[in-house]
Amino acid sequence: MRIFSLINDLSKNKNQKSDKTHAVIIGAMKSGTSSLFHYLGQHPNVCPSKPKEPKFFSDPNRRNQEILTYYNYWKSNYNHKVLLEASTNYSKFPLFSGIPKAIDNSKIIPKLIYILRNPFDRIISHYNHSIQRGRKCEILDSHLLNVSNYYLQLEQYKEYFHRKDICLLDYDNLTLAPHKIIEKVFKFLNLDEHPIDFSKTHNKTSERMRMFLFFKRNGRSLKSTLTSEQHLTIYNGLKPSMDKLNLEYDVDVRKWGF
Repeated sequence: MRIFSLINDLSKNKNQKSDKTHAVIIGAMKSGTSSLFHYLGQHPNVCPSKPKEPKFFSDPNRRNQEILTYYNYWKSNYNHKVLLEASTNYSKFPLFSGIPKAIDNSKIIPKLIYILRNPFDRIISHYNHSIQRGRKCEILDSHLLNVSNYYLQLEQYKEYFHRKDICLLDYDNLTLAPHKIIEKVFKFLNLDEHPIDFSKTHNKTSERMRMFLFFKRNGRSLKSTLTSEQHLTIYNGLKPSMDKLNLEYDVDVRKWGF
């Protein structure tokens, strides 16, 4: 298989870049990364990682290992031009730091994909996700706010990667018009068009399962809305960064209420 040839080549020259493009979905968590991962994985020239989230570069112990160990997450062949992964830890600064530098040092050829969702909705979804799994979490937890601070996360990558190597996607468009988003990503990855089955929804918890988890866990209820005070606190915390996101990355933050 081609992946073994690739590993042999890299073994001979550790400073040599892989000849395959690495499509890295860096986040944001609870923003459709699973759906995008499975859509892109249907392309014959794309090899998805197993598991979806290797978290290689967010683990200081693993990212300091030989880069050859990173390729164990794929079973690639000659047809695959793109190796795909989707580790949302890569956009959770400062909980996980040093990731952009580690990716840059790895000598892979990364094309970074970042899905942006209404930050208020994302925080609610993130909070519910944590509660469903029995984790201690507060809706105004600084970590939840940081993960919704898309400008903060992008700033970590600015020093190491060109803007042309980062594809920003809108969660609403991914949900409402996934075919247009996939066309955009295919162009970004220099892939030919290919029919994709959008019928299956990925990583969605059914309402019945939500209720089960609610009663099963520690008695804390899930949230569907924020109080006006919570909304204002999040707004004030994110407003300066959202303004910069609009100015520097041309993201329409007004539709999110900023």
